[in-house]
Amino acid sequence: MLTNVVEFEFFENNLSDTIPSSLTNLSKFNRLDLSINQIRGNIPWEIGTRLPNLEYLSLWRNQLSGNIPSSLGNCSRLEVLLLNTNQLGGTVPIELGKLNFLTNLYLHTNQLVSDSSKSLGFLTALTNSSRLQEIYIGNNRFTGKLPPSIGQLSSNLNKLSLSGNMVSGNIPEQIVNLTNLTFLDLANNIFSGNIPCGIKRLHLLEVLYLPRNNLEGTIPSEIGQMQHLGLLSLHHNQLSGKIADSLCHSQQLRRLFLHHNKLSGEIPVSLEGCQKLELLDLSYKKLGGTIPGEVIASLKNLAFYLNLSWNSLEGSLPREMSKIVMAQAIDISGNQLSGVIPKSLGDCTALERLNLSHNTFVGPIPNSLSKLKNLQEMDLSFNNLSGKIAEVGLFPNRTVVILFMGNPGLCLVLEFACNGSLERHLHPDRDDDEGFCKFGLSECLSIAVDVAHGLEYLHHDCPLQIVHHDCPLQIVHCDLRPSNVLLDANMTALVNDFGISRLTTKNSMDSLSTTTFALKGSIGYIAPEYGLGGNASIKGDVYSCGILILEMVTRKRPSDDMFVGDMTLQKWVSSAFPNRLAEIVDSGLIVGENMEDNNYLISLIHVGLLCSSESPRERPSIRDVCNALESLKTSLVGGAAGSNFTATISELLENTNPTRTLASDSQSSSF
Repeated sequence: MLTNVVEFEFFENNLSDTIPSSLTNLSKFNRLDLSINQIRGNIPWEIGTRLPNLEYLSLWRNQLSGNIPSSLGNCSRLEVLLLNTNQLGGTVPIELGKLNFLTNLYLHTNQLVSDSSKSLGFLTALTNSSRLQEIYIGNNRFTGKLPPSIGQLSSNLNKLSLSGNMVSGNIPEQIVNLTNLTFLDLANNIFSGNIPCGIKRLHLLEVLYLPRNNLEGTIPSEIGQMQHLGLLSLHHNQLSGKIADSLCHSQQLRRLFLHHNKLSGEIPVSLEGCQKLELLDLSYKKLGGTIPGEVIASLKNLAFYLNLSWNSLEGSLPREMSKIVMAQAIDISGNQLSGVIPKSLGDCTALERLNLSHNTFVGPIPNSLSKLKNLQEMDLSFNNLSGKIAEVGLFPNRTVVILFMGNPGLCLVLEFACNGSLERHLHPDRDDDEGFCKFGLSECLSIAVDVAHGLEYLHHDCPLQIVHHDCPLQIVHCDLRPSNVLLDANMTALVNDFGISRLTTKNSMDSLSTTTFALKGSIGYIAPEYGLGGNASIKGDVYSCGILILEMVTRKRPSDDMFVGDMTLQKWVSSAFPNRLAEIVDSGLIVGENMEDNNYLISLIHVGLLCSSESPRERPSIRDVCNALESLKTSLVGGAAGSNFTATISELLENTNPTRTLASDSQSSSF
């Protein structure tokens, strides 16, 4: 019999189903732990009545729903209540205020709401729980204002988190009465007004987390008197004024987030006193003046990143940048910095990301930057840099993303592609065909695979973490055509000429380049939406890739004189697909006398047609194109049956466009 059992622990055991009501018959329980399972259903409403001796109840990280039973108020000995990370709803019962021995209350990450009066009355009730040390109620659906009674919570309270709700109004001044707090998190709410000026009374506070609210006014200078403060996060508010010198007196400060506010003035030199800083983010504000060299020199412990981007900073980049040798990322983009890039940046050996874009730097790129072995991304675009780009170190490294666009004076020397451009082989000059290679299907397919992988790298595989207004960016080539595809000694195709490439936000059609031109690419290869004023997008590159494939198999330029009016290369091929392809494709690609023996060719054309669909939404991603072409190439080399591969193409691309069909005179061929 289990009637004498006092502890029941089955945490992290893959338990499912509901909590059996019979479990509540074991009235001697003082500890029940069913956390980290897959238990669903309601918490038995009678749990507090039948298990009055509970001291520890842990049901966190399950799939529990329904309300929190008010009967828990009868568990007069309860010290720890962990119900977080479930799907509990309704209000928090005020009966929890009867739990005089309660020390830890974790209700975060549920779907709990405020009562009908939009108040957080349960917090007032909890003022009776004089032993409370930790309250976590974040990531719920609480609304209304934080009651002044918050200041009457237990004097033992050291951790309080309400982040990720919709609590509004001012932060009550009474909150500063919680003088033993070490952790305060009110982030991601709708708090407005000023930060309480008496905040310095929280003299033990180690973490003050108030980002993503609507807080206004200045940052209280008294925060600098909080000598235990290690993390101060006030970003994404409406704070204004200057950064007070006294704010920088906190010698324990390790992480300072003030970005995305309306702060102005200059970077205070007093920041040099914060010598333990590991991370400093002052981006997206209105800071002016120069970057103080003495501040940079003091950041010897900066192990994460320095972000001063999108301000109005001017002057040169301090040579003291070499002192932050532990930093993993430096972003000073979007300012008015000038002069040359200091060679000393090459001493920042831990750098993984460096962004100096959108400034007015001049002169050459220092060779010292090529020695940054850990670098993954470097953005030097939109400056006034000039000279030759070094051909050593990281600069020819394909695994490193380096952006140079917007620097017309830079000269990039590429490896000589001895077989010239794809254009030369598709449309050789009749007077000079030396070195001309007559492509077969295998060569066409290999080139298509190489080109697709080049675009895949730009669209998906670049380790590109450059961020513009919190949106990661992609690179769009914008001018893919045979003359911009070079062939090396092994006939490997290399995508070339990024002169009009664009940066775009992921999952967006927005183009972020400052270069303006009506049509983004070359006539015949540009996507139809560009002609209607659409912005550059990766789906535009997919269209160009499809046209290039169709040009390879037909040897017809999309600008050929035969394409007039509404007739295009894509429509011409589409009208012959699949039964009359022998009339339009290059004869050197056809095997035998019947098109039934040319399923590999048909499948390649199939990919080209789908890529060049008129609507961007009907085009596959370049990654799906790569998968399809690689599968075709593997099948061709391995000698698999072409008929089997045709089915594979449909399977690979059907998720992109399951209902698309291409007309073939009187019949259609479904994809």
